[in-house]
Amino acid sequence: MRRTAIGILLKNNKILLTKRSLKNTYSGLWSLPGGHIKPNESLETALKREMKEELEIDIRKFKFLMTVERIDPTSNEHFEHNLFIITDWVGDIKESIEQKEINWFNINKLPKNHSIKSDVLDKLKEELINYEGKDG
Repeated sequence: MRRTAIGILLKNNKILLTKRSLKNTYSGLWSLPGGHIKPNESLETALKREMKEELEIDIRKFKFLMTVERIDPTSNEHFEHNLFIITDWVGDIKESIEQKEINWFNINKLPKNHSIKSDVLDKLKEELINYEGKDG
C-alpha cells in the first residue's frame, strides 16, 4: 500500500482541484493535490513538500482531517490517503508537470470526473460549516 499526504486548500468556501496528467495515478481525474510519503518522512513534512512541489506554495496553517484507503480506478493501486485542510499559504499557486489543469470548485458543484468519495465530502462539509477562510 502506498501512503500519501493530500492537501485540501480552502479559499472563499471553494476547494482547489488538480486534473491529473495521463502519466500519473488517478490520470485524467480532478483530484486533491498531494503525493507520496517518503520513507521515514512525517505526514506534515510530506504535506509541506508536496504542496511546494505540486503548487509552488509554502503552507502555513493546516490541520489533519482524516485517513482513507482507496483503490485508484485508473491503475488499481492501493493507497492510504492522509488528508489535511489547508487554510493559509504563501505564494501564488502554479501548475506543475503533474497536472493538466488547476481550478477552484464549490464543494457542492464539483466536476463529474472527480476522485473524491462521499465520506471525504461529508467530513469536509462538516468542517466548512465553521470555516472562516482565506480571502482573495
